[in-house]
Amino acid sequence: MDKLIIKGARIIDPTITENDTNDIGNILIVGGRIAGYPEEIGGIDAEMIDASGLVCSPGLVDMHVHLRDPG
Repeated sequence: MDKLIIKGARIIDPTITENDTNDIGNILIVGGRIAGYPEEIGGIDAEMIDASGLVCSPGLVDMHVHLRDPG
């Protein structure tokens, strides 16, 4: 399976509470799906993307859409 690690990104998690923060971390993707958030990535054989200074967020959905209107 193809493995990818996005390292050092600020991870936006919409499930956090107001007392939590969006932390900087790593995301392991295996076969096109998120497989985990490893703290140590040294022993993982995967393609790496350095996302330092960047943000990773979940897909965004337009909840206010009129299907009869294009765009």
